[in-house]
Amino acid sequence: MKKTIFLISFLTVTTFFNIIKSNVSSSSSKDETERPRRVLIEAFSSSTCGPCVEGNQKLKRILAENEGLYSLIKYQMNWPSSGDPYFTREGEVRKDFYNVQGVPSLILDGVYYNSLTFQHSHLLELQNIPSYMDLNVEYSVTGKTVNATATITPSIDFENSNLVLFMAIVERRTVKNKGANGENEFLQVMKKFMPDANGIEISSLTANVPATFQQEWEFKGEYRLPINGQFPINHDIEHSVENFDNLTVVAWVQNISNKSILQAWSHNMFYVGFSSEGDGGTIIAEVDGNQIESHSYFEPGTAVTLTATPNDYSEIAAWKINGEIVPDFVENELIHTVGLSHKEIIVQFKRTHYNVKFSTVNQFGELSATANGENIEAGEYVDTGAQIVFTATPIEGYAIRLWRNNGTAVTGNTTNEYIISSLDKDINITVEFQSTHLTVNYSVINDFGALTATVDDEEIESGESVLRWSRVVFTATPNEGHEIKEWRNNGNLIQGNVTNQYVIAALNNNVNITVEFTDNSGINSNSLQDIKLYPNPFTNEIKISNPELVKNVEIINITGQKVKDVVYVGKSINTENFNKGIYFVIVESLTGEKVVNKMVKR
Repeated sequence: MKKTIFLISFLTVTTFFNIIKSNVSSSSSKDETERPRRVLIEAFSSSTCGPCVEGNQKLKRILAENEGLYSLIKYQMNWPSSGDPYFTREGEVRKDFYNVQGVPSLILDGVYYNSLTFQHSHLLELQNIPSYMDLNVEYSVTGKTVNATATITPSIDFENSNLVLFMAIVERRTVKNKGANGENEFLQVMKKFMPDANGIEISSLTANVPATFQQEWEFKGEYRLPINGQFPINHDIEHSVENFDNLTVVAWVQNISNKSILQAWSHNMFYVGFSSEGDGGTIIAEVDGNQIESHSYFEPGTAVTLTATPNDYSEIAAWKINGEIVPDFVENELIHTVGLSHKEIIVQFKRTHYNVKFSTVNQFGELSATANGENIEAGEYVDTGAQIVFTATPIEGYAIRLWRNNGTAVTGNTTNEYIISSLDKDINITVEFQSTHLTVNYSVINDFGALTATVDDEEIESGESVLRWSRVVFTATPNEGHEIKEWRNNGNLIQGNVTNQYVIAALNNNVNITVEFTDNSGINSNSLQDIKLYPNPFTNEIKISNPELVKNVEIINITGQKVKDVVYVGKSINTENFNKGIYFVIVESLTGEKVVNKMVKR
């Protein structure tokens, strides 16, 4: 596994200049033989390499200021981790040629540079070293076939068996090899050398005599995106080209003995990316009347016409090119002339109207709205910045319970009006009504006392309708020898309250309040002794002595099934429907004590 580390430069610019001179057999005057030299940048990177993000971004910034001074080719590597899916064995040959040990790494004209410390001055310094040859390539892409013809025209004689011509097919922009490092696009990705990574040997060159080399490569099979860098493309049966229209050729002449680059070539073409911000419309682009895709490549000077179409409720707010706003321009059509850099063009839309929806949650009232004082219907589009006033009208006996704005409760407002001071988005307003009165029921469980209720010190009867949020006070008055056992609210026990009073501070729902009394006369411990069941055996009824001491009677048959459960209020229990047999009668006294009696029906 390769480590992500950085190499020490194995060539200095001074020694590099000396090497360039050593490649030639003779030298004439500077004015006659020196040629401008394009710098070759070979970048080793991977979509699984974290530091590569910063390295590639920095390289982009520097190259954007130096278009035309360099030729760029990138080799995606199969590390760190599982590596980039666009790794190729030919890229590995170049890695081994330079003994690259880590990514990101830059090799400029055979000289190593740290990607993270690479500077603009380094590129200029290398570009100022002259060449002694011109290199030109003419190429075409037809279907999946690339034809390229390279012409080398030396200004001096070369007699060096170590010179090699390399021609590589690269894809200007790829996006499908995104990896763990988060990069979204990769530029100048090498796809295939012609004929292979060993290049074409050049035996000798004669001054001012052009030497021509022709190559052709047809990409085989269908596109495949490898899982990762461990399963590279097999060029004999498949390819990894995303868009054949974005293929180009990079060529260079290199001394493979000392790794110096004598000259490089690439076709200067630059992409135009375009998109819109917001959902207020669409954007298209055309060249010579033909619609193009975003990030298509063009030669400098190409006119690209971009047309923005706002929807019915939007307009153009601004155009931006590479993040900079085009001043004082909000027209629907922008004509951009391709220059010496890539461009990202964005049209910003802004809404002129927003949709206003409103409705009631239930049927106990109505909801209406105005925009700047004019009535509007639900679902209308209203001017941005308008004041919207919503008015709720409950039916009699109902009031506002809750307003919601786009599903979020509006806290602190139970008035009949809700106001949006300045409309700045689509809204959906709802209002929910609730009854202004609630029903209060109350009763006692047994006959050992009385229960009353008051609202604002006025006594009410059980079952009366009471104004919501009222304070309701329930007062229990036990008979002599009795006391409070428990209070219940809608069947739920009121924990910890055995006082004679229960208070609802703010009534917010229908209630049924009950109070139960218990005997405190001192008969509790012996009450079961005073309760007798007879006759035994029984026929059609079971009689009970001292029924006033009984709270509940439960009867279970011999199989354990409950056949009767009554809160006892009389002196006998009807058993006409009982089958003959043995029964267990469980008696619970007012004090909560229980006794089981075995009885037989005949």
